[in-house]
Amino acid sequence: MFSVFLNPTSSSIPIQLESQTNLVILSSEGKVVATLSGESTCNFDASNLENGIYFIQTENGGVQKFIKQ
Repeated sequence: MFSVFLNPTSSSIPIQLESQTNLVILSSEGKVVATLSGESTCNFDASNLENGIYFIQTENGGVQKFIKQ
């Protein structure tokens, strides 16, 4: 389980995790746009992404949606 804040965003997304995990950022088409590892809290810089809908997926299958505007 994890939480995503500042949704929608135009820049950075704080992600709060329950445990250390690897994250994959996916476009709405399913293309991997970034990967990162996090512990209890990490930030993803979304400023270089095009506007649209994206998904953050953990290695255990948890998924959260965020909107870049």
